[in-house]
Amino acid sequence: MGVTERKPYTIPVMTLRTYEDDRVEIQQWTLESIVEEINTGRSNQWTPYNKSDWKEGWDQWVDGEFYSRHFLRELYQLTQLEQSQVLSDEQKKKYSTIVEACNNSGFEIPFPYVI
Repeated sequence: MGVTERKPYTIPVMTLRTYEDDRVEIQQWTLESIVEEINTGRSNQWTPYNKSDWKEGWDQWVDGEFYSRHFLRELYQLTQLEQSQVLSDEQKKKYSTIVEACNNSGFEIPFPYVI
């Protein structure tokens, strides 16, 4: 009987549109790559984030500019509004962007998604 190699734990991250690349997609990031992204390009006085406090670091320094890890929560909330037919134009655009990113990546949306 062979040893089964465990896949690393990954976190889905949505890339946001940038000036260079108009494509949005979902990528699977390891915790190590998330911590690296948070700590990249910081000064010597920077206290690095690690595996125990990465959520705080991500939300403070990374989320919203080029990446989002909260896209499933947003999609769930927008889906609830869409079903009530009360989406603003901005919310419709956000909803379409998240669905586009999932489709571009072949990411299966885990609905019903629970917050």
